Amino acid sequence: MLTLITRDLRANFRLGSGIWLPLTMFLTIVVLIPIGIGPDIELHSKIAPAILWIGVVFSLFLFLDRMFGPDLEDGSLDRIAASDLPLEKYVWSKIIVLWISSGLLLTILAPFLGLLLNLPLQVGLICSSSIVVGSPALAAIGCLGGGIGTFNRHGNLLQTVIVLPLSIPILIFGTKSVIAYSNGEPYLPWVLQLSGISLASIAIFPFFISYTLKTVLEE
Repeated sequence: MLTLITRDLRANFRLGSGIWLPLTMFLTIVVLIPIGIGPDIELHSKIAPAILWIGVVFSLFLFLDRMFGPDLEDGSLDRIAASDLPLEKYVWSKIIVLWISSGLLLTILAPFLGLLLNLPLQVGLICSSSIVVGSPALAAIGCLGGGIGTFNRHGNLLQTVIVLPLSIPILIFGTKSVIAYSNGEPYLPWVLQLSGISLASIAIFPFFISYTLKTVLEE
């Protein structure tokens, strides 16, 4: 499993776009939405948590069609399925790679981009901590959409139908946690709900994805 994680991380860094494209998407969303709203600094500060979380959601879902496709094309997936490594561990490795390649980097960048939205650094750090907790769930949801979409001719449509509705609760809880902290209200309950969703997603979705992979490989 560690070998798979290292291989995919090296491939992402070697391609370049696997690292920079999510960051570029994140930066584009954070910059363009305030421009569209207008020069209302107070409003920017109020909606900054939602903007940052929307940026995280869309940035994490950029490469869903490349989650399993390359391994299927070069025969790696067949060799992994024939080996002693359970497919669930293979899927977990994909989730970890997606989180490290996108979620972790976006977490680091979020507080600084929050300053562009007039979001205090301390509040930006709370937003960053909520992204750390919630982004593993987004990575698992992304792998679920990528796994189902890769092996279906209507893959892009299926990815949208599956990924976006499942990501809405994470978007809501993540935004609510930051808003609660800004208003001096308890924010830990929202963070705990995020952590529960992440743990459940990481524990459950790999089994659905591995079942899909097995079904496709047996055809």
